[in-house]
Amino acid sequence: MEDHLSTHIHKEKRLAMIDIKERIRHPWQRGPTELIAHAIEHYHMHTEFDNRIAFLLFDVGVETLFKTYLLLPQEVTGTRSPYQKRKGAVNGVVHPVEDETRHPRRDFRFHDLIRGVLDAVPEIESKFDLTHIEFFHEKRNALYHDGNGITIETFNLQSYSIISVGLLKHLLDIDLGDILHAPDVATKLTEAQNERRQFLETHKRELMESRRRLGEVAKLALEVVSPNITKGVFIRTLRRYYQESEDKADAYFFRVVKASLAHKSVDIPLIEVGSFLQDPNCLYLQLADALFGTEDAYTAYQLSESDPTWNVSPYYEGELDDGNIVLTDKPQDEYLTEMSDWIKEWNTTVKAEIARVEMWLDKQTVLVN
Repeated sequence: MEDHLSTHIHKEKRLAMIDIKERIRHPWQRGPTELIAHAIEHYHMHTEFDNRIAFLLFDVGVETLFKTYLLLPQEVTGTRSPYQKRKGAVNGVVHPVEDETRHPRRDFRFHDLIRGVLDAVPEIESKFDLTHIEFFHEKRNALYHDGNGITIETFNLQSYSIISVGLLKHLLDIDLGDILHAPDVATKLTEAQNERRQFLETHKRELMESRRRLGEVAKLALEVVSPNITKGVFIRTLRRYYQESEDKADAYFFRVVKASLAHKSVDIPLIEVGSFLQDPNCLYLQLADALFGTEDAYTAYQLSESDPTWNVSPYYEGELDDGNIVLTDKPQDEYLTEMSDWIKEWNTTVKAEIARVEMWLDKQTVLVN
């Protein structure tokens, strides 16, 4: 099941990208198509992180689409707009300067790019409201510069996705509408992630039960060797002293523990009284390593307490750093696989330590009988 889950997401992504590449017939279609396709991919993940990435990619995809279209030869687009005018909309408006020895100043404005598209394709205004594109571009600028402080509204993301896909079809004859509106990929990915999480939660519960049992058998063994430090009266007295004075509690704690272990050649573990009161097993497991033939019971008990974080993006491919997309090299399925292996490994270790303590207890029973 693990191999199936770990390859499921990458298989879906690979098949989708293969399908998209088969639709590309001309080299100038590739750039805008792949950008918008990747935006759709993140759009389908339905997480706050992926929504931001999708919005950025839709905007970059549309800007690239406009620039690509305006720089294409007239024979390809059929536009009547002069090439130099279209090129000016892409590269920026030239502002003359009074000093003729200086180069003219050139400013690129997104508004001029849209105006260039409207001049080149007049009928586009009746099909798409390009003022929405300008509005979304301003949103994108705020997201880019302010980073994680900006939340993308679902309505705006949905609107930009529809306009982006529509413009790509109208200007470059690439239709991604079926991919945008197909829920099956997102549904399958979500199901795979949920299945993996349930699988991990099952192992996690088993580990917690093993950890509880390890503490339990260690206490049972200590009751045979040194019953005074496991009795309720000892813990209640220690808690009362601890509330009065930590020094008083420390003195009482080490006096009782030392007296209880006087007949055993074992060093008293260094442990804070507060930690002992919070979880007495911390002491019992350290003594178990010294007395009962366990190898690393205390370490196994401590590390098995860790709680891995499952709440990560379905594609943990990147993060926003001051608005910039920074790719990482660890997708979520790899991360979850590592967590699963970690849990199973420590569950095996904890169970091995339980078996060693129980073996010691069985020997004591034989000796008594």
